[in-house]
Amino acid sequence: TPLKPRFVLPWDEFMIGAQVFNQSENPLNLDVTLAISGLEITDKASKSLSIKKGETKTIYWNTKVPTNLKPGFLTYSLNATGGGLSDIVDDTLKVNANTLYGVTATAGKTTSRTTELVYVPGTILPDQGELVVESSATLAVYLAPALKYFNDYPYRNVENISSRLNTRVLISEVASVPNLKTWDDNDLRPQITDDLKALYNLQNIDGGFRFWSESWNSDTWATFEAVSTFAQLNRAGYQVDNEVWSKATKYLLEQYLRSDVGYSVPQLLEFTKALFTQEVHRSNTKLLGDLARISRSLIDDKKSPSAHLLTVSEILNQYGILTSEAKKIDSVLKNRMVIDSRGTFLDLGPRGLYSGSAVANTARYISLLVMKKESENELPDLLRWLTSSRDKEGVWGGTKNTLLAVKAIVDYLKWQPETSARFTLENRLNEQAVMNFSFEPSTILSQVKKVFPLSELKFGDLNTLSIGKKNLAEIGNTYYSLVFKYFLPADRAEARDEGMSISRNFFAINDKENVKPLTDAKVGEVMKVQLEIVVPVTRRNVAIEDFIPAGLEIIDTSLSTENQTLDDNLNQFERDQFRPSHYEWRDDRAFIFRENLKPGTYKFDYLVRALVPGDYLHLPAQIWEMDNPENFGRSNASRFSVK
Repeated sequence: TPLKPRFVLPWDEFMIGAQVFNQSENPLNLDVTLAISGLEITDKASKSLSIKKGETKTIYWNTKVPTNLKPGFLTYSLNATGGGLSDIVDDTLKVNANTLYGVTATAGKTTSRTTELVYVPGTILPDQGELVVESSATLAVYLAPALKYFNDYPYRNVENISSRLNTRVLISEVASVPNLKTWDDNDLRPQITDDLKALYNLQNIDGGFRFWSESWNSDTWATFEAVSTFAQLNRAGYQVDNEVWSKATKYLLEQYLRSDVGYSVPQLLEFTKALFTQEVHRSNTKLLGDLARISRSLIDDKKSPSAHLLTVSEILNQYGILTSEAKKIDSVLKNRMVIDSRGTFLDLGPRGLYSGSAVANTARYISLLVMKKESENELPDLLRWLTSSRDKEGVWGGTKNTLLAVKAIVDYLKWQPETSARFTLENRLNEQAVMNFSFEPSTILSQVKKVFPLSELKFGDLNTLSIGKKNLAEIGNTYYSLVFKYFLPADRAEARDEGMSISRNFFAINDKENVKPLTDAKVGEVMKVQLEIVVPVTRRNVAIEDFIPAGLEIIDTSLSTENQTLDDNLNQFERDQFRPSHYEWRDDRAFIFRENLKPGTYKFDYLVRALVPGDYLHLPAQIWEMDNPENFGRSNASRFSVK
């Protein structure tokens, strides 16, 4: 029977074993031979073994994985001969890559020309990786995939019908931007008329809206959605049945004035937003009093969610009321902005994890700045962050987020009509022209892409990439993004903190305080692995991969074959524990995932067992945002021995 690790890495030194059974009627003197191509056998390939009748013995060979061995599977054989008998066993050994994938990215905007510096470390692999440069003349290039996303979306209830109508409004507003008639929909008005009729049919006799057609009772949140949609359509110039709209706000006012219900701050703000859509309610003293009280409370509360502050700011600035409070709230929002590699975004706030999202907040903040006609210094960086936060389908992770993001871009384009640009783009790499393109009305939606293999870049030196207009007198903006992808040999990897950090140690099972890190273990020994994670700002969709040395295995105590009491050795109930929403135990790594991670320091423990003797390369642990892999951290590489 072969004895081997489940996988190995280049630079590993380990033992391949064979368990030999003598099932013959006589004692045997055997020659046991290991034959394997691709591994270096560092002792005798053929070994002698004396074994009695019915006896079992184990024999090992010291082997070494060459540093240049490629990933794949190695086939090997174990051959035992003696006493006129022979037995051969064939098996395979998996070889994993010992390289780490890395990515760094940036993006920007220039009205003339700008220079980005790209440093290519001499330690990365020269035959793997690339630099990808994309350039465009308008943010409008990001609208097509998002609008396509809404095309076949199933709309059957108040929320979905409202989303459909809001989308149609956005499409009509896109069509009003110069040179974007591509998105003009000839059937737009008939579709809006049909959807409005469907929405009207969901109104009950008391003025409220039910969520589904088969529902009976009016629903406050469904009515909020309907009223907000009426206001959006009205602002875009579409005719709305004012009687339906008025009945809906009257229903909401009755609910708002109920003395038997205590409403939360988000609910009170939704009432205010909805009721203020009709002028008759904007002088209501109770509404104004509650709004002033909430505004001051949010200003005084340093932990208030950014989404609540945004809602108040939108109301105050749109209707020009409580100007002193509006300025204070805008100042708080400005101080909540966070800078990362993609640009600037609006943080959720200390208590904002479940109130909106960074995408939604940032999009709303952009629309707010546009509404106020404030060309803030941060606006280009906010737009850069928003456009860089799209997923691989070109949308923003959901209907609500995508609607808000598209609205923010459309609001900006209506204010700053950059789609009338006319200029020749010329990008230069190390003083050599490498990209040329003419932007004009017929090509305004083009996105120019160039992929540079690493062979075209200077290693161990700075590469200059000059981006922008060939003729600075021409009209237009250049938007660009740079993504540098590379592969690094694991033995050269150092710890990195690019927005979050992770460190890792092994501890003995009886080391309750985790004070003595281990660098080796005996075969059969059970140990704890502890990950320590530091996150300075709120992160979304956080993934962790912790690779284990080849001679170990992860212990899955959910299996009935494992000792269930081993979990008692883990600090599962400490306050600083990282509690994953999903995890997987694989042959070579632990994969851990969590949707939302607030700022803080976290620890996560799991169990491993030493199996096969050897000295193993231990790949770094890695943590990253799945949607934005340039926000990442990793630990050091190291070695671990099993004796």
